Amino acid sequence: MPAPTTPKRKSRQRNQLYITLGVMSVLGIVVGVLVRSGLSTPKPAPTPPAAQRAETGPNTPAASDPSEAAPAGPQLVADDGRTLWQAPAEQGPTSGRPIDLAYLPPGCQMIIALRPSEIAASETGQATLRALGPGVARLLQQIETATGVRFDAIERLTVGLRPSSAQGIETTLVFVSSGADGAKPGVYRPAGADGVGVVAAPAVLSEIRELQGAAPPLRRELELLAKHSDAGRQLSMIVSPNFLYADGKQLFSGAAAALREPLFLETPDEVRGLMLSVDTGPRFYWELRAASVAEMPASKLAATLQGRIAGWPSGLQLAVLDMDPAPHGRRVVAGLPAMARVAAQYSRYGVQNGHAVLNGYLPAGAGPSLALAAELTLAQLSAGTQGAPAGAPAAGGQPTTIAEKLRAPATVSFARDTLEMAVRYLADEMATPITIQGADLQLEGITKNQSFELDVKDRPAEEVLVTILSKANPDKTATGPTDPKQKLVYVVSGDRIVVTTRAAAAKRGDTLPPVFSE
Repeated sequence: MPAPTTPKRKSRQRNQLYITLGVMSVLGIVVGVLVRSGLSTPKPAPTPPAAQRAETGPNTPAASDPSEAAPAGPQLVADDGRTLWQAPAEQGPTSGRPIDLAYLPPGCQMIIALRPSEIAASETGQATLRALGPGVARLLQQIETATGVRFDAIERLTVGLRPSSAQGIETTLVFVSSGADGAKPGVYRPAGADGVGVVAAPAVLSEIRELQGAAPPLRRELELLAKHSDAGRQLSMIVSPNFLYADGKQLFSGAAAALREPLFLETPDEVRGLMLSVDTGPRFYWELRAASVAEMPASKLAATLQGRIAGWPSGLQLAVLDMDPAPHGRRVVAGLPAMARVAAQYSRYGVQNGHAVLNGYLPAGAGPSLALAAELTLAQLSAGTQGAPAGAPAAGGQPTTIAEKLRAPATVSFARDTLEMAVRYLADEMATPITIQGADLQLEGITKNQSFELDVKDRPAEEVLVTILSKANPDKTATGPTDPKQKLVYVVSGDRIVVTTRAAAAKRGDTLPPVFSE
């Protein structure tokens, strides 16, 4: 049958499951990032429209007429069902101030800011840490070993990650503590910075000292996102998506490995920076900010992201039905669609400070519930407890190896769609995972959202795949799959097919199929 103009149900729902888990398990991802990056060494008032908010700054004259002064207390507007939620107004010396980036090195591509003492002091925080599993206990020990400070005595912990010259990741920890803790030898204590400690490699510390306490230079998009962060929130994460798909791909290991490809597929190419922040009390508030290229208006990007969130609940409902979770986690996993439905229902989108913004509120206990559901589901998926997709080839007489499936007939037909979707259609036809090596494509300037038409019926699956890659190839003068100008190719890796580029495959020493070399 021709492929429909939307993905087949099983592929689409499974992808939505992974994406939702990625968002719901942000705390778990942060834990994984820290562990793998080397720590062993009722509704709130909506935000008033811009015209009704007073912009203040050093050059803004004070109101001289009391009648013109803004009234005291929160400014309320009628809820139109669309206006962004007003962020929580926390009390404290850091509330409303941006994250302090002092003592991080230049060029960080991912920044994670935590408030450990607040997390450990709240029942919600303690429950969330427990829900994330035994890995968290090991993480807390590693943090305490690296800093010489008890986790619950760290007021602020900022982690910066950047690519290293050795094709790895350099990690820097900046922590603030008070009291007698923190006297561990080897921890850099900047002069005049009370309670501040820095843990980093010697070469990185040299760069930090040169900055003399100033904020480090970062990519423009990340700097602007950091400028509009809130240091009072218990968790903030700022990241360049390109880092996750290239140098930072090693962060996606173990149970998190299933998230990397779906996150790449679901992140618009135009996004250059993301910031996710969470405030855990008295209600669970989350906020996502995205910085995009000039060609993508922030309003369009916000609507695109919101549309994807709105589609999660129905897709998740079907995806969970396809799973066969372990008995101890079955009820928790079954609750995922309801959690996603509530999150989507109470989410809003809009534009603030030139950024696409999505935000929402959830009940106070949402953090532990989301963490537990995500941790259990990812663990079970990584352990192979997902049921076989409906329509999978039955044993006996059906193609089982990749080579056999590539020779079997397949049909993919659509009026106009993207490389990403074309690959999904073929993967469903073959009942074989086909992934796109996003970082490789980006190095060649190839996007996954370019569109084309296709009508190939009852041809060997390999022929269909080569036709798709030819249609999506940026150089239209390529004469065939053996032409060096045919940049898009595929390789077989284990039990899956990987779409990559000729240059990247050669660099890794991957063996190209004969169709690209004969």
